[in-house]
Amino acid sequence: MHKLGDLAQHIGAELVGDANCTIERVATLSNAQSGDITFLTNSRFKNLLSSTNASAVIVSEKYRSFLNTNGIIVNDPHVAYARIATLLYASDMEQQGVHPTSTVESDCGIADSAWVGPNCFVGAGVSIGENTYIGPGTVIERDSTIGADCYLVANVTICHGVEIGERGGDLAMLGWNYLCLIRTLFTMGDLTSAEEIIHKIEIAARESFIPPWIMNLQAAWQGRIWLAQDKKEAAYLWAEERGLDANLAPTYDHELEYLVLARILMAQNRLDEAIFLLQRMIESAELGRRTSRVIKILMLQALAYHDKGDTTLALNLLAQALAQAEPGGFIRTFVDEGPQMAHLLYEALSKGIAPEYIQRLLSFFPDAEEKIIEPSKTQAPYPELIEPLSEREIEILQLISKGYTNPEIAARLYLSLNTVKVHTRNIYGKLNVHNRAQAIARAQALGLLEYRPGNKSSGGL
Repeated sequence: MHKLGDLAQHIGAELVGDANCTIERVATLSNAQSGDITFLTNSRFKNLLSSTNASAVIVSEKYRSFLNTNGIIVNDPHVAYARIATLLYASDMEQQGVHPTSTVESDCGIADSAWVGPNCFVGAGVSIGENTYIGPGTVIERDSTIGADCYLVANVTICHGVEIGERGGDLAMLGWNYLCLIRTLFTMGDLTSAEEIIHKIEIAARESFIPPWIMNLQAAWQGRIWLAQDKKEAAYLWAEERGLDANLAPTYDHELEYLVLARILMAQNRLDEAIFLLQRMIESAELGRRTSRVIKILMLQALAYHDKGDTTLALNLLAQALAQAEPGGFIRTFVDEGPQMAHLLYEALSKGIAPEYIQRLLSFFPDAEEKIIEPSKTQAPYPELIEPLSEREIEILQLISKGYTNPEIAARLYLSLNTVKVHTRNIYGKLNVHNRAQAIARAQALGLLEYRPGNKSSGGL
């Protein structure tokens, strides 16, 4: 049980509403009750914000106006939700046995190391494996099997006879859950843990039948992770072992593997081959109306042409990707490409391409430092300073003077926390000060706190 304000502070997020609101569990948006915290990322479900019973909702700035309850405003609700869930259930995960408020019917087999949380119902004939966590309010109907090392969040209902987990029969569900976890770990930069999950899928496949589509996606993630680890030789051998050939027409079942092959070719500077492969792939994706795949391919084409030195075509392709991505609010598709994509986005921003969307995307890059695209237009005129402050630095300085914390400034300006810290450090250097109080005093003396963009006579100078 935690206070909402403490949770917001723990993850460095902006709080909206009652800081003393008590949060006990995580839950889905439609099932959440009082004491639950949930999250929203998909615009299709934004209308549920008006009817949810949750005590708090994690949203991005985009959905702030739709809140009708307490909220936490973050850049990436997925990651924030995962961090809060870890904090809420840290002690529960160490418990074993059955909570006294739960009901367990006859002929159940519950492993000694499993934990059944409060207010659960476990029907007759249910089997629960080792080290499995059953969240509060969960209903498991009779004759169901929950395998080892499973995790069920609060208020889940498992229907009669369903089998889940490594020791259950529904390995497609297990595999999909593993793939989602790999995706999350990759986003968080925890490549070692992502590889551990890949190995779990491989072990399960040796012992039981795993649907081929899951194994294809698992293979694609292995190749992608090796590239991210700069293990180019391993990635190249992986492509050979998978029988991937840039001269062959990729089938739908192996499309993601061929996207990884395109990345491998780009890493080997075989750009023409990569571009040829991607062009054939985008024709198929457009024909099948697979919008997210089209966006990904356009984005990779842009990076490939940028590597070739054709910046004009690269920006044209990126503009197409952005035009299709913006209505759906795509974020991670771009951010997961790292610094190279950030650099290309900055170039696009300097050309006036989708400025609002690009600025939002750039705020999600953890190490992205804002570049001054046109210094003559963005520097404030203060001759007393050895080096003038940019308008962005003045904007941050003014928020500092109003008492905003770095996380609050980051959320307000759609910047990463690291970017705000870099700007703050630059401000101190330019003002020749060492802390916030000194910076505010110096800014007042120079009239910087009254400066507004385009106001050349501000401060009497």
